[in-house]
Amino acid sequence: MINFTHEQKVAIDYPYSMVLTACPGSGKTAVIVEKIVRDLAGCKEYQGVIAISYTNKASDELKKRCLKATPNSKSSFFGTIDKFYLTEVIYQFIKQLWGGVDDLHVVKFNELNSSEQDRLSAFFNVESICEKIDEYDFKDVKELYAKGILILEFIPLLAFYILCNSLSCRRYIAKKYTSIYIDEYQDAGFVQHLLFLLLFDLGIKAVAVGDVDQSIYLYAGKNSKYLTSLLDKKSGFTPFKITINHRSHSSIVNYASRLLNESSDLLITDEIRVYRKLVNGTQREIAKWIDININNIKRKFNISKEKEIAILTATNSSVSLVSGLINSKARAYLDDELSVLGGEVSLLLKSLLNYRFNKIITAQAIIDSLNHKVLERNTIRKMRGVIREVRDSDDDQLIPALRKAIRLLISGDISARHIDAINSILHNKMMLNNYLPVGDDELQIMTLHKAKGLNSCA
Repeated sequence: MINFTHEQKVAIDYPYSMVLTACPGSGKTAVIVEKIVRDLAGCKEYQGVIAISYTNKASDELKKRCLKATPNSKSSFFGTIDKFYLTEVIYQFIKQLWGGVDDLHVVKFNELNSSEQDRLSAFFNVESICEKIDEYDFKDVKELYAKGILILEFIPLLAFYILCNSLSCRRYIAKKYTSIYIDEYQDAGFVQHLLFLLLFDLGIKAVAVGDVDQSIYLYAGKNSKYLTSLLDKKSGFTPFKITINHRSHSSIVNYASRLLNESSDLLITDEIRVYRKLVNGTQREIAKWIDININNIKRKFNISKEKEIAILTATNSSVSLVSGLINSKARAYLDDELSVLGGEVSLLLKSLLNYRFNKIITAQAIIDSLNHKVLERNTIRKMRGVIREVRDSDDDQLIPALRKAIRLLISGDISARHIDAINSILHNKMMLNNYLPVGDDELQIMTLHKAKGLNSCA
């Protein structure tokens, strides 16, 4: 049983739409879980909550913690916002507006030919389009849809278009879901913010959770201004704060606070756990210093395993450079081509590769992540079979096994670019590291962006 602080209790007990700003280490996930569990207690079997996380990993953790607290999540949705757009809006209701298509695939904009890109480039002007969403001409997007193509970058806009123009979709969402929770709201995009407000207007309890100071995706069109707008008195959302960092040492909290505000009040602390070390030279000398001192660092901070130590860099190129210079056993992480490609097929391929190389992951977990409706027992058995083939196949049979799984699980197919991406992962140790379990004796080298949410000892 968690002993919640007064701030946490107040946020948990509030039963209506709200915005929760939470500092790092403040126990926000515990608060979200408790609120979801309480919401589920009042749901009928056909109802549930929408729980949106920024990454699949964060979503899996949230769902796991909720199911630990209550055995029945009923008809809830746990996943990323893009997954929600696709499974709960687009795939279910686009056929009512534009007719049915047998074979539907998600592709990236840069995979289109130049003439198609020229015709569709106007759809990046999402703010102007959303202002007249009821009357805007989606003719070019509709023509590609008729050919079985959805553009990855336009999925949020298309989902918003469907919600605005399909009464059936709005009724379905409003009847099925009693509340929506969106974590990391400081990294919300424009269309995501509009969708959140639309669901709020439909009578769904809407809870936004975030921290303005943790916004790190401005380059990708995300902006903390949408979180800030919900804090306005006229927004219709009641603001709450949880401000105590339970996870980090007080000296670390002081350091982070002064980085944000040089006049920030400091917490009383009995020791310092933030250090600065100046090393003369380049990354080569820094790597040598780490090799020489790693055991001293472990002893000083009582760290038993190297995997609890992270080396953070600004860019992927720096990750490659440092990993090539350091002699200590280390695990370096690089963004791989499947992440760059994006789309439904790429996401499932990443899950299947995780399953192949990580024995902890189960075939059923992959099936559950697909958000299929009720499946027949024979269908589930076939799905498990093709997923297990991915793990059991020899390297030269991996691509055929993956293609077979993709076709059965989502009626999709693997393109030449997917095959190139898979081969690049299999032949690049740092990319493959994204799918392998971490050894206790491996230092972890990654970018600051990839490290967000990482819990390391040093």
